[in-house]
Amino acid sequence: MNTITPTRVVRDGETLVSSEERFELEFFSPGNSKNRYVGIWYMRITIQTVVWVANSDNPLTNSSGTLRIGDDGNLILMNTSLGGVVWSLNQSKVDNSIA
Repeated sequence: MNTITPTRVVRDGETLVSSEERFELEFFSPGNSKNRYVGIWYMRITIQTVVWVANSDNPLTNSSGTLRIGDDGNLILMNTSLGGVVWSLNQSKVDNSIA
């Protein structure tokens, strides 16, 4: 899968791969940690090199996470077992209208 849409979520255990297969988004646990994070890393490097982590300050404690696009267009990480938002891009829409 290489796209996420409002109707297509990414669940823990699934990956999102860029169309040119340079980057991969996936849920992961670093080292021996049981905490779960959503991260992006380079695919063509032997040693996993994380370039971005969504929820570095608020890890999931189980594999019930889903990443989706909200009704407002923001990227949202949900904990489906608790029903809450773990992380959100939380960007407001830009008004490009000219007065």
